[in-house]
Amino acid sequence: MFDLRLIRETPDYFDSGWKRRGLEPQTPKIIGMDEKRRALLTEVQDLQSKRNEA
Repeated sequence: MFDLRLIRETPDYFDSGWKRRGLEPQTPKIIGMDEKRRALLTEVQDLQSKRNEA
């Protein structure tokens, strides 16, 4: 398993590795899913904070 931070910092490195194996670039999809996950986590934390205030 690769570190998502490393994939975000060096997407060309990972895409070149996948290209050598005959695969299409995967980092745009991975980074997109990670951004969505981060946004959802932020939303969950905001909702939990509002719940705790109530």
